[in-house]
Amino acid sequence: KHEKLMDEISWEVMAKIESFGNQDLSNTSWAFAKLAVSNAMMMTAIGKKLMTMVKELIPQDLANTAWAFAKLELENLPLFQAMGCYAQKKITNFTTQNLANMAWSLARLGLVNRSLLSSVQEQAMRKMSECTAFDLSILVWSFDVLSLELPDAFMD
Repeated sequence: KHEKLMDEISWEVMAKIESFGNQDLSNTSWAFAKLAVSNAMMMTAIGKKLMTMVKELIPQDLANTAWAFAKLELENLPLFQAMGCYAQKKITNFTTQNLANMAWSLARLGLVNRSLLSSVQEQAMRKMSECTAFDLSILVWSFDVLSLELPDAFMD
């Protein structure tokens, strides 16, 4: 739709990427994915920068960045491995939407990180009463796509 503008923004992001913080990177990747604008060069630059600051990412940054890369069908394995590692450490702070987005992202890309998915499943079970119908549907879909066993609580 606004191809020239989005290209210019992409170049500007890459030129200024060193000054971007974790939320800037997460929000930028999310915005491009929301608009279905895939600029692989910019997303690669965002992924590289995020790798240097993955420990600083909050749960929303982790989930939104994973969602953005998956939405744009960009499989950045080193980034997903690093984010998966830190997501597990911060999983108790994930909202139910963060949990659903992380599971959806892995399923969309066909990435089976059993340890992370087990943690997502555990937290979803703990926060079941907080899950919206949409969260639950995304979690069920994700676990089904990845051929993972669903706990009975998901089916009751």
